[in-house]
Amino acid sequence: MALSPGQRSLPLETATEYFRLLLSPPSVKWSTPSTPWLDLWLEYLTTKWKKAISKDVWEQTGVFVQKSLEDESMG
Repeated sequence: MALSPGQRSLPLETATEYFRLLLSPPSVKWSTPSTPWLDLWLEYLTTKWKKAISKDVWEQTGVFVQKSLEDESMG
């Protein structure tokens, strides 16, 4: 996570751009045949969440990305 020393969260706009960059090709494609995970996550963040992304949320999103790509039944 691109935090400055002492910073505990990223502004939502910055975090969504990082998610878009890191979870789209040519990096990881966060999508399965039945679920466009990245699109759903970004939609949720911009319509419901509307606050900064903490280090914990960032890390747990990474865990969820891995699990959702491993198990198609999650979608």
